Amino acid sequence: GASIFMPTSRVEEVLITSGPRPALLDRAAYSVSVLSADDISASGANGLGGLASLVGGATLTDLGPGRNKIFLRGLADSAVAGRTQSTVGLYLDGARITYNAPDPDLRLIDIERVEVLRGPQGAIYGAGSIGGVFEIVTRRPALDAWTETVNIGAAQTIGGASSRSIDAVVNAPLAPGRLGLRVVAYDELQGGYLDNNLLDLKNVNEVRRRGFRTALRWQVNPDWSLTAKVTRQTVDAADSQYADPAVGVRARDTAIQEPHGDDFTAYGLDVVGRQPWGDVTATSYLVRQTQTSRFDASLALPFYTPSPGVGPTPFDQVDTSEIWVNEVSVTSRAEGRLRWLGGLFQSLTDNESASTLTTSTTARSAPMTLYSEHRRDRISEFAAYGQVSYMIAPRLVFSAGGRLFASWLKTTSNVAQPFVADSASFDGALTTTGFAPQVVLSYRPSDVVTLYMQASEGYRSGGFNTAGLPDQAFSPQGRGLEPWRQYGGDELWNFESGAKFTLLRGMARVRAAGFYMLWRNVQSDQLLANGLNYTANTGDGRDVGGEADFDIRPDDHWRLRLNATIAKPEITSPNTLFLANPGFGLSGSWNYWASVQATYSRRLSRSFELEVTGNCGYVGGANLTLDAVTAAEDVIQSAIGKLSVRLVHQHWSVTAYVTTPLSGGSDTFGFGNPFTFRLVDQTTPARPTTAGLSVSLNLP
Repeated sequence: GASIFMPTSRVEEVLITSGPRPALLDRAAYSVSVLSADDISASGANGLGGLASLVGGATLTDLGPGRNKIFLRGLADSAVAGRTQSTVGLYLDGARITYNAPDPDLRLIDIERVEVLRGPQGAIYGAGSIGGVFEIVTRRPALDAWTETVNIGAAQTIGGASSRSIDAVVNAPLAPGRLGLRVVAYDELQGGYLDNNLLDLKNVNEVRRRGFRTALRWQVNPDWSLTAKVTRQTVDAADSQYADPAVGVRARDTAIQEPHGDDFTAYGLDVVGRQPWGDVTATSYLVRQTQTSRFDASLALPFYTPSPGVGPTPFDQVDTSEIWVNEVSVTSRAEGRLRWLGGLFQSLTDNESASTLTTSTTARSAPMTLYSEHRRDRISEFAAYGQVSYMIAPRLVFSAGGRLFASWLKTTSNVAQPFVADSASFDGALTTTGFAPQVVLSYRPSDVVTLYMQASEGYRSGGFNTAGLPDQAFSPQGRGLEPWRQYGGDELWNFESGAKFTLLRGMARVRAAGFYMLWRNVQSDQLLANGLNYTANTGDGRDVGGEADFDIRPDDHWRLRLNATIAKPEITSPNTLFLANPGFGLSGSWNYWASVQATYSRRLSRSFELEVTGNCGYVGGANLTLDAVTAAEDVIQSAIGKLSVRLVHQHWSVTAYVTTPLSGGSDTFGFGNPFTFRLVDQTTPARPTTAGLSVSLNLP
């Protein structure tokens, strides 16, 4: 809801809860960004993609809501949505909510903050966090205040359709001081801006997003609380959002529409306690996610049958995953020279995937199945982790810790080609064990300076390739050309040093870090010639770079934020059994990232405040793919700008904004259909200039 801004020329210190232990932002000995509820509101972001321009070194694949991968520091494994575990861990209130699924694109309504840790976090967060961690922290139910907030928005895209949204938040203290309920509900329609000329359809890429979130908090006593939560969201995208420049800047010709759906539900239980010897946190989450996708596979038809098709040739895929995650951690409360933390983690993941390709051989015949696969992956994970920090000397602290982990994978697959009565099956198991360490040395020469050095490791487990026609050849691991039947796990070591300064009596905060990363046995999702995906180990790589961000408030009215990251991710020792061009660096990586945000606020009277915010972000030198068939390096750059004006009252606020692309190029990644990207030039254009208006009401 709206709030009256309290002028101050000091940049406030922020407490972060992600990472090894709660710490002030400027004292944390690692690279971290925190976006508060006010930051999210001022940016107008309604999903993690909208925050990317405010988080140093963050990019998304931009395939569409509910389909995107998130990357940090240019550590991208591929723009292809395959089976590799995510490089960036996604967390909701301390619980991991994905394994290898893309970002569910939860709408950021009633969010306390978003915390972003950069660099591998394997020691605390485990597998799937080699690039870092995004954690969404929702607002807890208040136990002593009844509040109701309604937000209504509308927007119009030039050359596209209109958009609208409505959301509401209710907080009800059921038993003042003891029991509180908080409910969030929303409904959003994002208007399309791409055309399908062949089907004579306009603005085909419309997206509908609906959901709710409830939290029931019970304060058992002053030291213990219990919170039960339910989060549910559905995303229905009517079509993909890529274009064919040969047809039009924002148009393409496909024989069918390519809808996508994402159904996400999370049930959670949090227990938090404070004891004289330490703080205890226990979480248990059950996450269910179903994704449906359709692609036009007409151009890939010759790979599946010699008979020409005359009707639509859709490739349909349904992925259903269920993740049960349990974790308990204990953090010491003592303020002496020795501090510690420890935890146990357990998860069970069950993922089922059904893929089908159909076509019609004559105008009147029923659709015939040319290819199908049913695959199931069951993954069990267990880990124990801990960290010990010791003050060697006043202001000098050494920390060491790590994670002892084990995972068990069971994969079964049945592939069929009914047209020729052929089939193949696979049944495999894989066990992975290891230890991910982390060491940190931090020094505070004064109360306004923090210096640190660290070495840390991140990792991902291996798996199996199964997609392909029944006669698809899979080589043994390490022998023969890719694809291998089994791909190996990868690991990333990060060596980093950083500094954080508070300058000009608190009016400016500067954070900078340099990093050198060694990535061994890089996993990367790739495509077979027929459009089906597989995972390859492309070789060993590295990423060298630096990042800096400045948060400056020269007076009571102005605030300026600058972020910049320069990186050079590359494959240094390519896998010679993978046919690719190693000179392109890492698939989906970039070299330059920058953003700037300026905010001006002024109190107009006792009841009104005016706030003007402008921001823009730039990504340059992004490589789309390592694919051997791609004739040339696809280097992409993009820039997006936004200007908003907000009038704030105690009980309401009105915001007007305009968002526009600042470059004529495509967005971060440039293909959306795996069956045609070798044959058709695909780009992902940014949403054209869009103007919008939103109203927020705090009901009495």
